[in-house]
Amino acid sequence: MQWVNTVKTLGFALMMTLSGAQTQSSAPTRWTESFDRLDTSTWAVSNWNGFWQNDEVKGAFDTRNAYTDGQGHLVLKLDVRACAQGLCAQAAEIQTHRRFGFGRYSVRMRAASSSARANTPGQSRPGNISGAFSFFNNSATEIDVEIEGHRTGYMNAATWTSLKNKDAALVPAPKRTDLARDFHTYTWDWQPQRLAFSIDGVQVWETRQHVPQQPGHLMLNVWPTMNPHWGGEVKPGQVYMLVDSVSYEPS
Repeated sequence: MQWVNTVKTLGFALMMTLSGAQTQSSAPTRWTESFDRLDTSTWAVSNWNGFWQNDEVKGAFDTRNAYTDGQGHLVLKLDVRACAQGLCAQAAEIQTHRRFGFGRYSVRMRAASSSARANTPGQSRPGNISGAFSFFNNSATEIDVEIEGHRTGYMNAATWTSLKNKDAALVPAPKRTDLARDFHTYTWDWQPQRLAFSIDGVQVWETRQHVPQQPGHLMLNVWPTMNPHWGGEVKPGQVYMLVDSVSYEPS
């Protein structure tokens, strides 16, 4: 949604400025993150007001909601509570200081569920988006993998070259798997003229339209929604998106 990207861009730019985060060019070699700890020399942790805010849901990204579990997993927590006016949400997001360009990206993660434990499956809940994506400069580069809390048998794939130019698809997971029950590997293969998206090694969508050309920050987040058609309607409670590893291999 365009308004989401507009405010997301403004908040991200402000947070990066305030944190003094670097914006380095594309990394020349393969890189892997196993999340034995949350290394702040690699990752910036968001703490800005949420782009989702409306009359029903307020809130911000909270640095306390991004942490590692001591077993090699990043935990991103979304905590929603009743407050004086509607609901207040504390979400979680991290992004690399470095920018990465053309190549193969893989994120092994479990979409948001009621369980914070990697070895304990949870239940999906409506009202959230689990995201893994590349992003830079007002969506001049944006490549999205997003899973909606109210339909976790599907993955949203999208590519943007500006706030007005995009191509996107809603694709079923192979075998209609519930992506909030177990860990799955999401891959986008970004080449100058094409983008291909896969789940667990099975290609699910490819596009040659609106392929970004500038390196982007790798970002991971979970945030609330109050839309029956996009993520579902959030209610008070907690959900947890878990990430086992991410990797990048340049072309």
